[in-house]
Amino acid sequence: MPDGIVVETSGIEMMPDGKLAVCGRRGNVYVLSDPFGPPDKIQWTLYAGGLHEPLNLAFTDGWLYCTQRGELTRMRDINDDKRADVFETVNDGLGDHRRLPRVRLRHPARPER
Repeated sequence: MPDGIVVETSGIEMMPDGKLAVCGRRGNVYVLSDPFGPPDKIQWTLYAGGLHEPLNLAFTDGWLYCTQRGELTRMRDINDDKRADVFETVNDGLGDHRRLPRVRLRHPARPER
């Protein structure tokens, strides 16, 4: 991994061309060339940035799909510069995990407080 890149990996996806897409909590998606080759030969390319805590990736029909907090997004590179140019919201009705109702669980062996 190049100096200065911190990923905190949350999702990976093998691409049809043998490259590996990696996303992380900090909002970036990288594409790694020859991910099984010698570590010093792997090239890290920033494919997309500014996402909201990407959670996982999936590639299908020419699109890289990314689940992020509250949204499912698909992206693709249309001008062959190795960066996503088109971003489309597939579903933004997932809600925000911070808005879930609080549930208080009680253990049967512990008395009420």
